[in-house]
Amino acid sequence: MSWTAALVGTMLTVPADEKQPLYLAACELMGVLSGLFLPLPLEFLRDVATPQDCLFNAITLVSFISFLTSCLGCLLAALNSVFQGRRGSVAFYEHISTMLSTSFVMFIAGFWSLVAVVVRTSVVMCDGKAVGRIPGIVFIALFQWSMLGWTKLYENELPLELFHLPFVFKGQMMLHCP
Repeated sequence: MSWTAALVGTMLTVPADEKQPLYLAACELMGVLSGLFLPLPLEFLRDVATPQDCLFNAITLVSFISFLTSCLGCLLAALNSVFQGRRGSVAFYEHISTMLSTSFVMFIAGFWSLVAVVVRTSVVMCDGKAVGRIPGIVFIALFQWSMLGWTKLYENELPLELFHLPFVFKGQMMLHCP
């Protein structure tokens, strides 16, 4: 998540006349991803027979609502960017960056709750045995490994002003949207 906040923050350093197409592309990408993930959680809903099934359905609906919120947030950010045109001020694009970052956070919340649903489904399918946790553990390990690689790649591409800061400050800038 921290590298995405830095990504949106560095979009603010782009010259003013190039910001609109960049923000439109970012909003479109996030909107498409959120829209593609949107129906997935609904496939995991089940009839409530036990309190665990009720919790399972609640997590599934949290995932669905997170993807829906992300999709709508990206749509609103894109529409605002289109309506403002190329004459958007720096403050305007800071607000669009906040909307885009919030949409990404909602996407990540939906994604991880969907991972929890898939892991629980694999455990239930294996009758609660430990072997049902293997797909979830493998997925989380591969995901973390790939995110570490992307973070290192992105960190090497930071503007010089950010790259040469001590990690304590750089980490804070990557965590918080400007």
